[in-house]
Formats: sequence, C-alpha cells, structure tokens
Amino acid sequence: MKRKLLALLLACIMTVSLLPVAGVSKADTVYTVILDPGEGSDDAQIVYRSDKGTIASNWSAAQNCQFYIEDDGSMAFKLDPYICPFTEKENYEFDKWSNSNRYIKLTAAETTITALWTYTPPAPPAASCTISPAAYTLAGSGYTDIPCTIETLVLGTIQTEEYGEKQTTVVSFEYYGGTLSDNAGHEIPFKVDDKWHFGPKDSTWNGNFYSLAGDQFKMSVWIDPQDFDAAPAGTYTGVLNYTCRWQSNGVNFITGDPGTIALTLTVAEKPAFVSQDLLLSGEIGVQFFVDLSMLNETDKANTYVTFAISGKGKDSIDKSEFHPDEERKNSKGYYGFICKVNALQM
Repeated sequence: MKRKLLALLLACIMTVSLLPVAGVSKADTVYTVILDPGEGSDDAQIVYRSDKGTIASNWSAAQNCQFYIEDDGSMAFKLDPYICPFTEKENYEFDKWSNSNRYIKLTAAETTITALWTYTPPAPPAASCTISPAAYTLAGSGYTDIPCTIETLVLGTIQTEEYGEKQTTVVSFEYYGGTLSDNAGHEIPFKVDDKWHFGPKDSTWNGNFYSLAGDQFKMSVWIDPQDFDAAPAGTYTGVLNYTCRWQSNGVNFITGDPGTIALTLTVAEKPAFVSQDLLLSGEIGVQFFVDLSMLNETDKANTYVTFAISGKGKDSIDKSEFHPDEERKNSKGYYGFICKVNALQM
C-alpha cells in the first residue's frame, strides 16, 4: 500500500514539473498566434510565439495578448475582444475578432485570428463645376460669342427643396444679362443669348448638357448697336453672371454657387465733324471735314458719310465715300467728305 501511494505521488510530481508556467520550463510545442488586420487596416500582421516572453500560470494572471496555461495544462491565449492594435483605414471601424472569446484555448500549433470591421461608405461628394475663362474682352456691338471650357466637374449630389438630395448626371449653364460701366457714370446694358442667336434676352441657358471636364461651349453676349454708338469713349467693365443647371433623371435643377466672367469693352473715339467749306468746281460742293485719326486703314476704307439734302428743288440723298486722297485733307489732317448740291438746294 505504501509503495502504491509513493508511485502515485511521484507521478503527480512529474506531471506538475512538465507544465509550462512562469519560472518553469515550457512544453516542447511552440505555439504561434497571428493577429491579422483584415481588410480594415494596412498594418502588418502581429505574431506572438509561446517561446518568446513569459507564459502566465493561469487565465487570471494573463495580460491581453499573452499566453497562459489552462487548468487542464493546455496552452491558451488571452485576447480582449474590444481592443484592436491596428490602425483603421478611412471609413472602417473595428467590430470584433474572428474568434470572439476572451480566453482562447489553442488546439493547433498556429492560430490566426482576424480583425473584423464595419465599413461605412463615404457620403457622395457635392456636385461642383468650374469653367474658364475668368475674363473676356467683348468685340463691340452686336453679338460676342465667349468660348468656354469646363475645367473641373464633379457629378455629385445637390440639395433640392422639393426632392431633397439628388444625384446629378449632367450639367448645363444659365447666364444673365447685366450692365457695363466706365466708372464715370456712363453705362452700357447687355443681354445674353444661346449659341444659335435666336434673340437677346435677360437670361438664357446654353442649350446643351455636359458630363466631362474639358467639354466646351459658348455663352453669347449682345450689345445694342444704338447703346454702343451713344456711349462716350472709354473702357467699360462688368460681369457675366452664371449658375449651374444640373440634371437628375431628366429633371432640371438650378442650384449651386454662382460664377462670374469679368467683361471688358472698349469704346473708341468716334469720327466727328470738325469743319466745313464750300467748293465751286462746275458743281457746288459742301465739304465736311471729319477726324479719322482714331481709325486704322481698314476702318477708314469702310467709312462714308450720307447726306440728306432738301431745299427748293427735289429732296435727295448723297453718299460720299472715303478715298485716300491727300487733296481731301485740310491743313490739320482732317479728311473731307463732299456733298454736291444745286443752287435750288442751297
């Protein structure tokens, strides 16, 4: 009986001596636990080995991410289900581990535990658009077609009063007439039109929709020739205001921050009558002198003066065109246009 008790006691001592506890030799098997970041992080895997560091003697003594010995002598690993050592990517939030137990009994030499994440899609971007040019010089009276290019375009969402948030698919532009000023109290109004010039208006849109940066179109500005001719010489400036005309599923919405194109218009000095004299050379001619110094040669060649003649004889119209003739110039360099009349019309 004593021999049997002694044998049992020795067996127990041998069993205890084989347990891999702190300060005691470890078991022969080396256990590896790999923490994998999963899709929610770009960090590298974290590897833990049972032959590196201290093994806790039991579950209550174990720290997070530490090996310990279970009551039955098997190897285990403690992992806090709410703590993740990985840096999350944008729009990802740590949810749990693939093994959600805090105390994990290891049944294989290598165990991989993967971080699981919750992904929240980013909010869609707001619709936005920029165009060029930022400034343009108008040609004069009548129509000026301003060539425009879409520089940046984001077909994002817009907020509408009636339908709430809407996803845009294409964009167009609405633009508005205004006024040019020389900052001296003189103004020239302008209107706008589409590229087909159907007729100047206070506001219009360019008639097409666009979906790509780099798309090109025209905005047309119209200045009444009478307003232009009546304006004093000088430099006139103003802005062409526009706003985006977004479309979503075939419905148009005018929204977004307005944009502007700075406009410049130069009104040159106009030819003016400065003197006249009487010519007697078989016919009676009244010569009116005009200052043409502000015109180039092409404009001079297209210059003429129309005279409405009335008197005791029959009313008539006489047209005097420009001819590059030195004899038509007076001592001051002004050019003469001749109106021929008879005695009854004097």
